[in-house]
Amino acid sequence: MGTPDIGPRQNFIRSVSRPNSQINLSLSCLHIAAESDPRLDVPRYMGKISEISERIRHESKSSRSLYDTLYVLNDLLFDDLGFRGNAGNYYDIRNSLINEVIDRKLGIPITLSVLYMDIGRRIGINLNGVNMSGHFLLAAGTDETLVFVDPFRKGRLYSRWECLRLLGAPSNPPHDSSKLDRLERTYLPRADSKMILARVLNNMKMIHTNSRDFEGAIADAERIQHLMPWNWRNVGDIAHLMGRSGRARDAYDMLSRMVQMMPPHEDVKLQLDSLEMLKPLAEIDAIVDPEKIHEIPFFRI
Repeated sequence: MGTPDIGPRQNFIRSVSRPNSQINLSLSCLHIAAESDPRLDVPRYMGKISEISERIRHESKSSRSLYDTLYVLNDLLFDDLGFRGNAGNYYDIRNSLINEVIDRKLGIPITLSVLYMDIGRRIGINLNGVNMSGHFLLAAGTDETLVFVDPFRKGRLYSRWECLRLLGAPSNPPHDSSKLDRLERTYLPRADSKMILARVLNNMKMIHTNSRDFEGAIADAERIQHLMPWNWRNVGDIAHLMGRSGRARDAYDMLSRMVQMMPPHEDVKLQLDSLEMLKPLAEIDAIVDPEKIHEIPFFRI
């Protein structure tokens, strides 16, 4: 007998249950997309990324420096192939699904960065995610060759100080290089693979919540929990979303779990009072009117 197929969620869990350095971001993002569309042909889209990468590898093989290679990558990916940031409809959920990004050639900073990183890796460029406040960038090179890349703006290149200026730093860089290093660590922190995937899913969670697709938002939050099992605030989000869906029993269980995970210095009075009020609804063990749950303090947030 053949091995039975496993679902997209199990594929996602398997893809992220390994050290950060071994996680394939594009593949993990495709498993996220496949949960919305189980017919999604994941190997086909991985093949499309390989095709794009091979074309860029061929064009860049004579490049002599990191900058030359980045310019070739940018010319082909953004000018020739037409990939671009979707500034006009930023919160379209399709911008967060990597297969849609490949098909429509439209994305947001995080998904365009995932694609850019994968292509860069395949052509020999090591790129790291940068959790810049309000935006997402990539870093390439080290020391004197360090440069920041913005895939949302057609691969625009920034120096370290230009990035800090965008965040409101003074007009002139400090003479003390150690101070500049500290500013970089504070305002341009690197993001590992699990942090990048969590950022993709957080965007999706926000979009699904705003469109009142609470089950979609719950699925996003549950996958975040696989990436960050210590994230008690995300557990609270799951409880809140389950409450908005009328799932009183599940909301009660998740809120109880949140209380158990919260650090000692956090005030749990709101959660404990809400659990007491939620308990009678939870004991019904059925979908209840979400408005009844909304009357409970924790679920008014």
